[in-house]
Amino acid sequence: MTDDRREGSTEGEEMIPGSNDVGSTQEGVATQKIPTHSEHTARNWLQPLYLALAAAGAILPWLANLSFIQDYGASFDLGLFISLANANPAAQSLSSDLAIGATSVVIWMVVESRRLQLRGLAWVLLSCATIAFAFGAPLFLYLRERRLAELSRQTHSRV
Repeated sequence: MTDDRREGSTEGEEMIPGSNDVGSTQEGVATQKIPTHSEHTARNWLQPLYLALAAAGAILPWLANLSFIQDYGASFDLGLFISLANANPAAQSLSSDLAIGATSVVIWMVVESRRLQLRGLAWVLLSCATIAFAFGAPLFLYLRERRLAELSRQTHSRV
């Protein structure tokens, strides 16, 4: 077994450290299988899907934001926006759901980007705050999928 293989990997599989999603542990470090080139090729439809979701995630929330600006004044009054987002139990439920879900996903994005040594996390986080979380999350998933493909190509070209 070479140094870049981990315990629990089978022939042709490479393991990347830092995840407890799949794989085994070696000396307390969890590992995850890097998809083979053929496995990743079968998933190549995900990248355009994530880009389409990112586009929708940028456009749809901002159409609503522009409507808010048009209805409530020429500037974006954040206090009023938050007040209206919590104006009734249904709105409170959606606001709480988004806040908790988005916080959890942002934490995962930071951990996952470090694990995969993914470039562009700062742009993703900035876009979550300035454009919409609905844009930033699919953008991150696109970048992650692209990085996994890169790792797969690098790993399987060495085998």
